[in-house]
Amino acid sequence: MGGVGKTALARRWAARTAIHTVMSPVWWLSAQSRTDIAGGLAHLAKALYPVPPQATREQLSEWAVTWLAAHDDWVLVLDGAENPADVGEFLSRLGAGGRILITSRFAHGWEGVGPVLRLDVMEPAEAVSFLRARVGTDMLTADASNLAEAVGYLPLALEQAAAYMEREETTPAQYLMALERDLAGASEGRAGVGHALRAALRAVDDPPAHRVLNVLAWFAPEPVPRSWLSHMAEEPELTGAARNLTRHSLLLSQDDKTLRIHPVVQGVLHEPDEDDPWRSVAALEAARFEATVCLAGALPKDADDPAAWPRWHQLLPHIDALAERVAPGDDNEYFATVLAEAAEFVIGQGEVERGISMLWRAVEGRQRAPGPGYPATLRVTLRLARALRTVGRPREAVDLCESARRSAAMEDPDMLLVWTELADTYRELGEQDRSRQLFLKLCQFATEALEQEYPEWRRSCAAIASLALSVGEPDTAVELYEATLAGCRRDLGGGHLDTIEARSHLAAALYAAGSRERAKQEGAAVLNHLSRLYGTSHIRLIDAISDIARVHEGWEDGLPQAIQGYDEALRRSRAVRGESHPETLNLWGRLHAALMRAGETERAVERGNEWLSAVTESLGPDHPATLRVSAHLADAQWFNGAWTAAISRYKQVLNTRRVMLGEDDPETWESYDRLAFALQEVGDAEGAVPLRATVVAARSRVLGEAHPETLASLERTALAHLGAAGADKAVQLLTGVLGVRLRTHGDDFPDELIRTYNLLGYAYLEAGDHARAIATYESALPQIAEHLGYGDPRTVAMIRNLVEASTAGGEVTSAADLLESAVETLIPILGAEHQDVVAFKEELTRLRHRRGSTDGP
Repeated sequence: MGGVGKTALARRWAARTAIHTVMSPVWWLSAQSRTDIAGGLAHLAKALYPVPPQATREQLSEWAVTWLAAHDDWVLVLDGAENPADVGEFLSRLGAGGRILITSRFAHGWEGVGPVLRLDVMEPAEAVSFLRARVGTDMLTADASNLAEAVGYLPLALEQAAAYMEREETTPAQYLMALERDLAGASEGRAGVGHALRAALRAVDDPPAHRVLNVLAWFAPEPVPRSWLSHMAEEPELTGAARNLTRHSLLLSQDDKTLRIHPVVQGVLHEPDEDDPWRSVAALEAARFEATVCLAGALPKDADDPAAWPRWHQLLPHIDALAERVAPGDDNEYFATVLAEAAEFVIGQGEVERGISMLWRAVEGRQRAPGPGYPATLRVTLRLARALRTVGRPREAVDLCESARRSAAMEDPDMLLVWTELADTYRELGEQDRSRQLFLKLCQFATEALEQEYPEWRRSCAAIASLALSVGEPDTAVELYEATLAGCRRDLGGGHLDTIEARSHLAAALYAAGSRERAKQEGAAVLNHLSRLYGTSHIRLIDAISDIARVHEGWEDGLPQAIQGYDEALRRSRAVRGESHPETLNLWGRLHAALMRAGETERAVERGNEWLSAVTESLGPDHPATLRVSAHLADAQWFNGAWTAAISRYKQVLNTRRVMLGEDDPETWESYDRLAFALQEVGDAEGAVPLRATVVAARSRVLGEAHPETLASLERTALAHLGAAGADKAVQLLTGVLGVRLRTHGDDFPDELIRTYNLLGYAYLEAGDHARAIATYESALPQIAEHLGYGDPRTVAMIRNLVEASTAGGEVTSAADLLESAVETLIPILGAEHQDVVAFKEELTRLRHRRGSTDGP
């Protein structure tokens, strides 16, 4: 039943629990449906630890359940549950480590879920006492009793009635007459509270107050800063509206800075009533529009600025509430803007899948208004394409950009950015011809545009320059960045942010083109400008330091500078963003990788321990990010020669991932593979075999038997069997893999197929079956030569394998004949002095000696 005070009581209990106990987290989530529960759990997962960009809401929900089941002393409040089956299924997986409070307006079906505390309406005597205490003891007991009975003894309805009578100075009889007029429109089970609220709404004779209340109805039942509503009225008028609503008990709470209403009040406000001008369909739609404008006006300017993050976290529940209450097809262009900006923030916080959902809806909204091909539509389309690529969905990004490309001319500045993104995505997919064709068209246009000095094309030309770097054209990139920078300096000045950004990109292009000294000068100038503009702790400066370090990393002798840069960027990011921010974790990873590349494994172990300690303190020992760090530390220990310590850590990470993530999670599979590899390397192939078999079974179950990862896992399992003297089992596994690859490879002859042929031939040799090893290599060689050519290193390697198999099988003459043919074929292709040709000649000489003859060419 609504209006008996369930939510208010639950909030008070949760607040007291959070303040007076050590239980943590204390988490509140809506439980009206399985979808709501999953969404609340996903938010809990994100509060507990940073999440991978590609994580879906379902995965996040599962992680939260796993975390709760493995920990104690937490509190969940499931508010507004409607289906006991939904909640019961969820609770059965949580264990007994925490405390759970469920509120529901439905009285039956909860007996099997847990102990039930029935929170009913007030007793008649309690209701009478409340009214007389609230309104005045001169109220007759009979009048109070009649009124309490009329509103069903509901606490919220009684409060509304008392506030109305006190404010309007009406008698209980007059209030009852008002309720009678409203009786026909009351909904069953909520008549009392509906009567009281409608009466209170009719009593409000203040247009600004009605407007404020109607706007709040579209938000979440959370505090709303009054500053968000500032465009609706001047401050004195807004203050008066808030006071008026408080007198009518229509606000749940209000102070000098925030306003909040009860969910039940929101529910009544969303029931259209054409007899009430403030609750007509048109009035509600006008309020929705105003609510959207309020959110748009409250958006921070810079999603990357940590100072704006508290505002974003305040906004997101209200953005989500408006999104849930409005059908996607009814979004207006203001809400599309809100969604696009909110998506940028949540993506920056590591919630890429959530951001992608927002961006899809924003794109659809922009397609309706202002329409396809408009700049605003193209900009949000571009954001979505980039987000899709981030989570490994480049094909969807291509489809999106191709569709947008048909909506406007190429010359539009925003359309140029779409073309550039499309070309880079084709490059990522390996479709080099398409990427190249687009790139050449873009370069031609950029050259002409920069000559004409049109400012609106500068950003597009800078993106084309970035594409030039990606496709291996650093000189073109330098030329375009030079022109872009000159235009920025001319039109904006040397200290403008766009000028500084162009100079930073130019520095990267100069490094790639080999102009390293000038690149260093430009990079240093960028850092100086950013320091003066933003100070030494701004995110833009941190990102610039990281970008310059990444450029250094591209040069083998630049690793020391890269390590120094990453170290400095990391130090500042830890102080500004915090230990658990995705970008801080990313910088830790880059520093670790650079140290490993530089061979500084001892330092990598030292910093890895520091990394692990910081992340453990911030996120806890069982957090997925903590486990990733621990796995990286094990890698460093391994390459530093501490094999026993590394294996012990690999085992610890695997066991924790099995509990926290489950057997079907890719990170758990990675742990199986790392531990198996380490065991094989130290000679314990027998210990590796069951690990390999387990992860093969998991990948086959989740991905399918023909998935590339499953097939690669089978190959690794076969190698483990070879190390454990199980050549026959290895042959069996590899024969199956080869059969699948032959059925699925199409017209190409990919590296994976070549690798399987090589491994199978080797397994036959280990099994002592020289004839089948020879037959395997002989089957593969002509196909490889046809697809790749005789001069390709993979063809040469297959020739070498066939020679070795023939020699091992005693077919020395066949091996020599093969080498003679190979030498004759390769000399015109590679040259007589090529290392492969020389090696074949030397091997041919040895074989001729073995068969007692040195005759021949």
